[in-house]
Amino acid sequence: MPNSGPKLAVFEQFAEVAKALGHSCRLAILEHLAQGERSVDVLAQLTGLSLANTSQHLKRLRAAGLVHSRKEGKYLICRLSDDSVIELLSALRLTGDRHVAEVEKVVSSYFRKRDSMEAVSRRELRQRMEEGTITVL
Repeated sequence: MPNSGPKLAVFEQFAEVAKALGHSCRLAILEHLAQGERSVDVLAQLTGLSLANTSQHLKRLRAAGLVHSRKEGKYLICRLSDDSVIELLSALRLTGDRHVAEVEKVVSSYFRKRDSMEAVSRRELRQRMEEGTITVL
């Protein structure tokens, strides 16, 4: 590609954001952060990743400007940088829904299987939320 000066530099930064979105684990982390602030420990639990792996994914997301973090005692608390990240995730999902046939198969399969989902009481739901094993949307 011919050198386009500032335009190329901007495209390179856009590419860094796209690379940060280019891993399913990072998308899962962003989805959890879209629900609210989370510590690295909790994100590791929610995603089933190791603490070290979660930290590496978050490092990539912070470098792309998608996630901000702060120390709170011994914990690192993460959040989305702003609502534009949610809009970006929504656009990605919409594009995937419209243009990737496999997405439609997975989504329709999921909704067909919803009838076989486990029913839980409020007490059980609250307990699982406190344990951090589920996230309620």
